[in-house]
Amino acid sequence: THHRPGDTMINLACGTDDGGYKERYGAVNVDVGEYASSVDNFYQGTEMSPFRQGVVDYVCDIRELPDELKGKFDCAVLGDVMEHCNTEAGLAILSSAKETLVDTGRIMIIFPEDLSCKDYMKRNPDQEEFYSPGIYSYHRQPPLDKEEMVGWLEETGLRIVLYMDLWYPPTTVGNKIYPGVGYGIIVEKDAT
Repeated sequence: THHRPGDTMINLACGTDDGGYKERYGAVNVDVGEYASSVDNFYQGTEMSPFRQGVVDYVCDIRELPDELKGKFDCAVLGDVMEHCNTEAGLAILSSAKETLVDTGRIMIIFPEDLSCKDYMKRNPDQEEFYSPGIYSYHRQPPLDKEEMVGWLEETGLRIVLYMDLWYPPTTVGNKIYPGVGYGIIVEKDAT
């Protein structure tokens, strides 16, 4: 992560907090549901793992954060959420994440370019389409790619500090294997 000792962190759309940001860094976790919507889809009617219970500190849409979360964090995490968003939602989430930062704060964005999403949805026709308006419950089609993300960053006044290609495990849908491609981007407020 891009976490320095003493930094404050907010984990937006924390899901199940698979990165362990709350436990390891004291992050404030935010999601649309108490146990995170991604977990609800997989564990309906079953007992939740104790490790995952209680990870969400604020239950709200990350595009509409309470004022008490604005202007107070050194690092905002957007891990595996942007690939679910249409353009309007993506821009709103980046703007909202930017509002959580102190002047010298940075946003860590991690997302796959999931080429399997079209076939995946054919395989899972009963899955709910949206977590909330504009935020799909699956990876959107066409997939979010690096060029589109860079455009979103420019439009919201965010400047890239660090960029890296990431490896994601390949996805198999039926007899097709899709490569695991993804990106990690650290951004900060543009001074211009």
